[in-house]
Amino acid sequence: MDLINATIGWPALAGLLALFLLCLVQSVLFFRRKSALDKASAGEEADLQAFPPLTVVVRATEFDAACLERNIPLIMNQDYPDFEVIVIDMDESDEIGDAIKRLTAQFPQLRSTFIPASSFNVSKRKLAVTLGLKAATHDIAVVTSAVCAPQSSDWLRAIARHFDDSTDIVIGYSHADYAQDTSAGHRYRVFDEVMEASRYLAAACRKRTFRGNGNNIAYRKDLFFKNKGFAETLCLKYGDDDLFVKQIATRDNVAVELSSDSILKEDYVDYAEHFRMERLHRCFTARFLKAGLRWRNNVAVTAFYLAELLAWAGIAYGIWLLWSGRMVEAAVVGGICILLYLGYWISFVIAFRGVSRLLQAPALLFTLPVFRLVRPMVNAMQRVAAKSAKNYTWE
Repeated sequence: MDLINATIGWPALAGLLALFLLCLVQSVLFFRRKSALDKASAGEEADLQAFPPLTVVVRATEFDAACLERNIPLIMNQDYPDFEVIVIDMDESDEIGDAIKRLTAQFPQLRSTFIPASSFNVSKRKLAVTLGLKAATHDIAVVTSAVCAPQSSDWLRAIARHFDDSTDIVIGYSHADYAQDTSAGHRYRVFDEVMEASRYLAAACRKRTFRGNGNNIAYRKDLFFKNKGFAETLCLKYGDDDLFVKQIATRDNVAVELSSDSILKEDYVDYAEHFRMERLHRCFTARFLKAGLRWRNNVAVTAFYLAELLAWAGIAYGIWLLWSGRMVEAAVVGGICILLYLGYWISFVIAFRGVSRLLQAPALLFTLPVFRLVRPMVNAMQRVAAKSAKNYTWE
């Protein structure tokens, strides 16, 4: 005890221990997140004969006509024994109507319906899904968007293999077409998407589901109507894949599918604008989630910044000790802080890049520390913007 007090002092020792624990806990938690996603990406192949009939509900807006004509053939040509496809024209637009006519000539079994342009003050996303499920002839519906392209003919097989007597919901994943997103800020958008997706997907893997992916999700039709559909969130334009999923999910009825065959690729005209609006939507609906979810996220952010503060304070203290001629103390304090700090960031980079590979995202390296530092501040600004936003200006 006297030796500790004579060398680095008890306050410095306490700071080093706190830094060690914070770095250790954060590293373990992120590797646990990666481990959960690894399991979801390596599901076993099921017997094709046991796969249930499916209804694929495809939402389409007036801006999605070109995507619809590219992607519907990819959906219609899925290697699956029994499924139907219903396109929902959310804007009753001439462009989508003409595209559907051409597609129907190619695929006579393709079905479609539309939302009247006179529909106001209601979420067209929610209304589209509701219409699709009402028109569905099968019990299990796979909900997606016209902008989403399957990357494999086994997409439906990958999603459907999880359905059994206990599984009612299968959460898949979709991501932006990173090769097409080359505008300013695209690397940060990759980082944010991986961080956000890994958070909610890992939570679902650990039976703590609070969100899904509205562009790639499947659930039973009777579960939807048993819970009165989107009745609890009809006042909101958004929330069909977070608030609704949180409402119907239990600890035992959700499966997560992340195999490469199951992941869809999204095509947008303006990726930066889509990202901005998507984040505003998330921030707006997050206030309606349970306080515990927000509390855990705030604790994680606080722990991250506290570790940063302790690390840099320890390094600065080590430099001061060195300047004062106390070489041993400087080597102990500064050296331990640097090793812990570097060890934490190296472990984070390794885990993050592993998650990125699973989610088909480009590899990031030197920008990761910068993005990790600024992301909580960016999120805080987006939450402020979402609070002042008018809900009914969103679709």
